[in-house]
Amino acid sequence: SQEQPDTDRTTDGDHLYLIHRTARRITVLRRNEDGSLGFVREHRGTDALRLDYLSAIAISPDGRFVFIADSFFPDSSVVVFERDPATGELTFVEEEENGTTGLSFGADLEVSPDGQSVYVTGGVLSVASLVGFITL
Repeated sequence: SQEQPDTDRTTDGDHLYLIHRTARRITVLRRNEDGSLGFVREHRGTDALRLDYLSAIAISPDGRFVFIADSFFPDSSVVVFERDPATGELTFVEEEENGTTGLSFGADLEVSPDGQSVYVTGGVLSVASLVGFITL
């Protein structure tokens, strides 16, 4: 079966971000004036930027940050990128790993309306609880 990427878009609709679960990549697209989508960049997992099994994506309400849950066992994490609002480009900021934050098998992400906290719901083999662990 064909893998369906998870997506999120900016509130202004100018950029779309796709995560490809097993392909270890994030695709950044822009909305062109005619409404079509144009390619901006693709970020791939490397030794320096671990993107193993991408399970969820969320953008902060102000559009400054993009959060991606990586639920690869046993090293689950949330990868944080800063976003350039003009170009949609992403710059790596930090990675919050399992063990330091209580994160285990992150299945979904939600950013608080004030943009100050990120919540992760646990997936398989973990307690399905809400854990606020990143404070901006």
